[in-house]
Amino acid sequence: MDIRKSWNRLVAKLICYILFSVSAISIVTYAWFSLANENHTELISNLTDIEVDYEFYIYEDSLHLGNATPSLIEDVCNLTQDQCYLLVPDPTVAELIEGSVAPGERFSFAIKVRSQGQLQAYLSLDFGGITSENYPRVENMIQTAFMYEVIRVSYLTIEGETEDLKSNAPIEFHTNYFTYEESLIYPLVHNVPVINLEFSSSTVIVYFDLYFSNSIFGTDAFGVPYTNSNIFMNQVFSIQHIFMKMSMSPE
Repeated sequence: MDIRKSWNRLVAKLICYILFSVSAISIVTYAWFSLANENHTELISNLTDIEVDYEFYIYEDSLHLGNATPSLIEDVCNLTQDQCYLLVPDPTVAELIEGSVAPGERFSFAIKVRSQGQLQAYLSLDFGGITSENYPRVENMIQTAFMYEVIRVSYLTIEGETEDLKSNAPIEFHTNYFTYEESLIYPLVHNVPVINLEFSSSTVIVYFDLYFSNSIFGTDAFGVPYTNSNIFMNQVFSIQHIFMKMSMSPE
């Protein structure tokens, strides 16, 4: 009889633990993130007349861990695969990414640009049309908890892909958080030579991440910081544009 009672208590504890675990998993789903075009216009806007070809890739990652060692040579895939870069042939659809996200999750992307001519051109990429929805106060927009970061700048060569060259002059790369001012243009990377004479390459790849910080919690009406991310629950964060500019000289 004692054995049966002990077993019943163990089963009860196990059921309670499972229920608690499921509840804990559901609690960490805070918000929604989308890479979107409300007007079905091009996500990537070429602001100059210099002719280049470009391709846009999204890193397929069901765990939302991002890719710390990106490569389009080794990691390109189709819709049925995970943890690889998926080519988006027509980035004009309304929603390229949509889903629930939790603090600490990371999204990885890549833009590959190939020069169509022999003249040197310099690539710059900026974010625009940053919006948040369903926020209680302007200071607590979910976009302020998202960081953008350039992970790698490399070139395609006959041998494969070069090492990370983002720290080489005249390239300027940025790692920062979005602010609550929605009209701002946020620089991602500037002055990237599309043609690299050292490696005889005219194709450059910019890898970048978007990261939902687990250390930014927002503040109450008196400026006192919260101790968790619950203020961002049910908010929607969207990026409407990536501006691509080509210039004949560094800015």
